Amino acid sequence: MPHWNGVVDTASPPALARCNGDPVCVREAIMAEAPQGANVLAISWENGKDKARVTAEGPNARKFLEETLEAKGVVELLSARERKSQKG
Repeated sequence: MPHWNGVVDTASPPALARCNGDPVCVREAIMAEAPQGANVLAISWENGKDKARVTAEGPNARKFLEETLEAKGVVELLSARERKSQKG
């Protein structure tokens, strides 16, 4: 199952605008906006910034991060076993 992580400016995407940067509201909005096929696994804030790192899995996770949450620097994450199999 693909896992994706990206940095979300919690004040800018339209999906989060109503929250005015409130971390609890942002978390609830991200969870509510997640479509079928995008399971949000973690939301962590950067210290002292209105930026959250969001990790999601599933076939629609990357699209959710990039399009709905306008995440920057979206990367695919691997488990230790997945990474080991890549290395041969």
